[in-house]
Amino acid sequence: MITKYRKKYLWADLIFGILYLVLGLSGFFYGSNGFIRYGFTAIGLLYLFQFFYKLKYSYLKIEGNILFRNLIFQQKKIDLSQVTRIKKFADEIIFLTPHEKLKISTKLVGRKDLPAFHDLLASLDLEPERNPFKKEIVKTI
Repeated sequence: MITKYRKKYLWADLIFGILYLVLGLSGFFYGSNGFIRYGFTAIGLLYLFQFFYKLKYSYLKIEGNILFRNLIFQQKKIDLSQVTRIKKFADEIIFLTPHEKLKISTKLVGRKDLPAFHDLLASLDLEPERNPFKKEIVKTI
């Protein structure tokens, strides 16, 4: 299962990258000081690099029982079979194991991929009080 970045954040990176790049390059033509020339150009290139990185690599990838979270220059992974508790607070999901912890922001997960990701979390073998995505079935007599 692969979850892409939300398009809103991709477009924001592209727009800011182009804007800063135009500001930086215009500093070369209008003779501005060094920060406007080089600083804005560098910031624009960083935003564009971030856009293309996010476009190529997914935010979350689940292979087998391992969950990978990709950020620029950083990839973290956690074994879902070792998860002892899942916490949900606002727009963050925190996976806890005996030795490590992994935070995922649901704001960055694509809207189409979010329901499937929640279903996957509900299917994990944890008690309902340790997994906020698992709905306990109440039997009526």
